[in-house]
Amino acid sequence: MHAIELAEMGGWLALESPPMATHDELLSLLAEGYCSYSKCRTQRWNTALKMFSDDLNHTEDMQHNPWPAIRIVAEEIIFSELLTRVWSAVIAQSESKKPGDDLSAIAHSVLIGHIESRNRVFQLLLQIPKWAEPTAENINRMRRVTERWTDLLLSQLPDSSVSAAFAFDEKRMREFHRDQKMMNEPERRPANNLLAVSLSADLKRVGSRFPANPDLNRKIAAGIMACYPRDPFAAGSFSQSTWSVQIDSLQTNAQMLIDQLLQSDQKKVRRGLRRFSKN
Repeated sequence: MHAIELAEMGGWLALESPPMATHDELLSLLAEGYCSYSKCRTQRWNTALKMFSDDLNHTEDMQHNPWPAIRIVAEEIIFSELLTRVWSAVIAQSESKKPGDDLSAIAHSVLIGHIESRNRVFQLLLQIPKWAEPTAENINRMRRVTERWTDLLLSQLPDSSVSAAFAFDEKRMREFHRDQKMMNEPERRPANNLLAVSLSADLKRVGSRFPANPDLNRKIAAGIMACYPRDPFAAGSFSQSTWSVQIDSLQTNAQMLIDQLLQSDQKKVRRGLRRFSKN
């Protein structure tokens, strides 16, 4: 799964604002799974970026060019941050209605790790030679496009005071929020569809077709999607290319329930053995 598809999912979350699952235990388990896969991906990013940095510092081969590989990792970090920020804002808004959950802290820890990886990318760009400057310009273009879209999508969420904490530019996000509040309901659906199409087109225009961690991207997406009921996924602004991720999320739910049943059965067996031994 490509990071552009993760960004499209972030667009769907913001534009559709679907109702989240109400089962607190399930939601917590899924959020923890999201955290686990996200941290695994962050570790992969940081390992790769360190390897690239060491490579640039020690190579003497003028023909050696690691920048195409660096660009792929940088692209995934930059594009997928849109989903990380939007999902963190969604969790924070959900928690503001029901204080006391630890979901916001889980999402926040993922966001902090993501931001640190992003900073590593731009530290790496300080080492770029003059002949590779077009790569740096391309990465910076991705950054500008993604930051603007992130602020625009965050402005679509109901509580702008909560979303503002996750924006790149709070002032810009609040301006977007004021603009969208002026729209009436009949205008909103076609406007959202146009935004979804424009988001995808903009990211594809500056991105590449090579994902860095498609396996973990897919697991992260499945973990998020499992927090929602099925019906909202019929919304037209949601990318059809990620429908198969919903199947993964359903399988995740099923496996979780099976594990819970097995654990329950094991406890019953142990209780029965203890009663038998006492007799």
